[in-house]
Amino acid sequence: MSSVVVKVNGIEYNLKGRENEEYLKGIAEYIDSKIQELCEKNPKLSYSAATVLAGINVADELFKSDLQCEKLEKECKSLKENYEKLEEEFNIKVKEIETLNEKLKEMENTNSKDLIKEVEDYKSQLDIMEEQYKKTKEQNKTLMSRNKEVNFQLNNYKYKVLDLEKKYMDINFKLAREKSGQNILLNTKKHR
Repeated sequence: MSSVVVKVNGIEYNLKGRENEEYLKGIAEYIDSKIQELCEKNPKLSYSAATVLAGINVADELFKSDLQCEKLEKECKSLKENYEKLEEEFNIKVKEIETLNEKLKEMENTNSKDLIKEVEDYKSQLDIMEEQYKKTKEQNKTLMSRNKEVNFQLNNYKYKVLDLEKKYMDINFKLAREKSGQNILLNTKKHR
């Protein structure tokens, strides 16, 4: 388990997590940049309001990433099914061509132009299917890679949201403590 001290909006926090220190620092820097960006756009925002808005923005990014991930998974599944179907058709055509090649060898001594044309047609179809098979295989590989990237981003956003929730709770706790310290009635009761 890694532990690292990070600064968010000028306040130091001790972060602990399963990820390495660079990853934890990266999350903190990302959150800090989001809070700073909000504060620069609206200087009247309090620290807690900027933190909450940053949390909402990161959660929005997470939800959008989840939707994108689901979409990519559906595309990947569809391409995989299409790939399997094409592979099956491809194997059938290969067997048909092998059979036709055997027939062609048997018929070489005869002038069977129709059979030769049929074999050529099948070869042409096979070439087309091989090309489709290669394209589908490449698309599948690309989608698998994109899916891994999206899953990685999704995990990053989940950690960011958890971190923001913790910071939000810490800030609310701190604010509640400060408010109770400023309440004159509570202070009067403490001194009696």
